[in-house]
Amino acid sequence: IKKQVFTKEELQVDTDYFLRFKEANPFTIESVGIQHVNLKAASDEIRKRKDVDTGGVSKQTLAQNKAALADATFVHLHNHTQFSVLQSTISVPALVKAAAEKGMPAVAITDHANMMGAFHFVNNVLNHNKAAEAKNAEAIEKGETPTATVIKPIIGVEFFVCDDHTDKTRKDSGYQVVFLAKNKQGYHNLAKMSSIAYTKGFYYVPRIDRNIVEQYKENLIVLTGNMYGEIPSKILNIGEKQAEEALLWWKEQFGEDFYIELMRHGQENEDRVNEVLVKMAAQHQVKMVATNNTYYVNKKDAHAHDILLCVKDAEKLATPIGRGRGFRYGMPNHEYYFKSADEMKALFTDVPDAIINIQEVIDKIESYKLAREVLLPKFDISEEFLVAEDNEDGGKRGENKYLRHLTYVGAEKRYGELTPDITERLDFELQTIEKTGYPGYFLIVQDFIAEARRRDVSVGPGRGSAAGSA
Repeated sequence: IKKQVFTKEELQVDTDYFLRFKEANPFTIESVGIQHVNLKAASDEIRKRKDVDTGGVSKQTLAQNKAALADATFVHLHNHTQFSVLQSTISVPALVKAAAEKGMPAVAITDHANMMGAFHFVNNVLNHNKAAEAKNAEAIEKGETPTATVIKPIIGVEFFVCDDHTDKTRKDSGYQVVFLAKNKQGYHNLAKMSSIAYTKGFYYVPRIDRNIVEQYKENLIVLTGNMYGEIPSKILNIGEKQAEEALLWWKEQFGEDFYIELMRHGQENEDRVNEVLVKMAAQHQVKMVATNNTYYVNKKDAHAHDILLCVKDAEKLATPIGRGRGFRYGMPNHEYYFKSADEMKALFTDVPDAIINIQEVIDKIESYKLAREVLLPKFDISEEFLVAEDNEDGGKRGENKYLRHLTYVGAEKRYGELTPDITERLDFELQTIEKTGYPGYFLIVQDFIAEARRRDVSVGPGRGSAAGSA
């Protein structure tokens, strides 16, 4: 003010204000309560702390790890879809699309105890791959670099593994453990365990136990799971000794197909568990993999997912998340989305092996199809109707020919005279059966129906569209 840095308009004062202020304050105004302190030593200490992260990994090592992970492959091995009923907002096509958009060469489906989405999942991936391969071929033909991602489908299940799946005298929902099928036989083993969980082990949730695991463990890969997995849960709630005993059992069963799963959703209990898991992994030579427990595709979908959980539990959205009376279940934060490879690598820069080992898991898994033709017994037909080409290409010419013969013989008995309208209708129906590839089914059904009538066994009225046939 004494130097008139401010204008009278800025201070909203009259012209004589500056003169009066100088007369009232003729001396330099001294600072009050301000003391200069040399903070160089404190700054150096802070700088040293910044050079080392909480895991004791130096900045130099982190930089080296980051460089090593630049070309490493990351794919999500722990994903839930809408077939984890009322627990995930991800549709099967959305899961495949997310993996493709993020350039991931594989993606897993690991719904809770069921495989209802497996067929849709594999078909969606194969359809995507067909389009991607065509796009890449077109790019190569034009002399361009192919960019479309071909995806390997990984079928898995997150099972509830309890002490005794037949015991329904007490509630025991077990531990959540992730199983991945290495091949078609592994897929069948998953299907068998899922069937047992629903038909024999269902009590609050579909469950299996260790005996079932031992019986159907072939061609499967096991991950330790989330915080509700056996090993992480025992670390948190029981003790490291019991957790270590569990780890040794799983390792004994699955050997090199057993992996410790590390998750980082920004939760304090995860940090504590991960510290112990990393130590156990080194002590017992068990490899680690990084995962994200995915329930929605984008981070912005967290609110919609929270609404879904409220629908599941018949709770109000306004009810606070927590434990105990007056609270409801909900995710602790918004980190349960389908993260990019770069996001996951950034989370695990201090544990690069957890990213690098994922490629090993991918390499262990074979691609296979689930779609197949309907399997029917081969129907023996008279030699006069056989067609030689059928033996070469598996065609159904002979069956179609014999079915046509039986149809017209039967039509003459039923209608007597075959009018043009009847003939046109019969030809249309026979062509439809020929296109769908089901002549064998009609031959088999007519065979046992004819035999039933021959033996005076009652035959019920026909049902469905076939019963309205000419």
